[in-house]
Amino acid sequence: MTQLDTRKLRYFCAVAEDRGFHQAAERLHLSQPALTRAIQELEHELGARLFLRHPRGVDLTREGHVLYDHAHGILGALDAARDAVCSAEQAPRGHVSIGVPPSLGVRLLSPLAVRVDRELPEVRLGFHERLMADLVAMLEGDQLDIAVIGNPRAGTAFRLEPLCREQIYLAVAAEGRDMPAVVQLADLAEHPLIVSGGGPGLEGWFEALAPDRQIVQAIRFRTESLALSLALARAGLGSAVLPRSGILAELDQPGLRFARIADLSLDRHLATRKSRERNPATSAVARLLKEQFALLEDAGTFAER
Repeated sequence: MTQLDTRKLRYFCAVAEDRGFHQAAERLHLSQPALTRAIQELEHELGARLFLRHPRGVDLTREGHVLYDHAHGILGALDAARDAVCSAEQAPRGHVSIGVPPSLGVRLLSPLAVRVDRELPEVRLGFHERLMADLVAMLEGDQLDIAVIGNPRAGTAFRLEPLCREQIYLAVAAEGRDMPAVVQLADLAEHPLIVSGGGPGLEGWFEALAPDRQIVQAIRFRTESLALSLALARAGLGSAVLPRSGILAELDQPGLRFARIADLSLDRHLATRKSRERNPATSAVARLLKEQFALLEDAGTFAER
């Protein structure tokens, strides 16, 4: 079977599209005799006449139409393959800013940095640990490329990809009153509460779950620090409401007891702005971040196993 020369196929397609040898030769930067000779060789190899020649140019024969349909697809696939290989050879590069809540900082970003350093050596990272309201504002202000946010509002301007559902816990002083391993959301109204991340975002979260505002009214301290929330709880000044990722390091430490809040959880999402096209570096880092989240989820970081 004759092996078709892709160079001759390109010449053939050019003649068919320009409906003449003169125009095609100019486009291909060939002499017309050289182009004519290449087409004649192709016709000889295939054993078929491909063009009907007339004073105004050429038309495809029936066999020529068949070849053109196949050749066009073959050459398009070859061009796509070449472009894909070239893109793969060009490693993602540039700066990517990532924002995460404090409870995830070291646990998520340290192993992520190791992987980026190993797999994406041309990418530079900027890390920002902020409360959720600040992360949303920074993402809206184009100060972040990627943010991990929780319980996003419907109709947001962000492109959202679900990461995990995280359990929420109540932390109380070990010397305080007895508390079961699991408490109900309604029980929070009986505790003076300590919450990390004050402001409308937090109150809106509780109000959506407890419209009577009893839980919101029970908030005694608002902090911007997980460590401070835990310290206040350890001192017996209230019960701290914290995500599981924020208490893992404290579970075996003295001074605190923990209870899971049965009907309260935090749906974490990877967020980017819809109005900004992801560049290769941002897409590559987002992929690694999602993979790292999956590893943490398997390890029981977000939900008790």
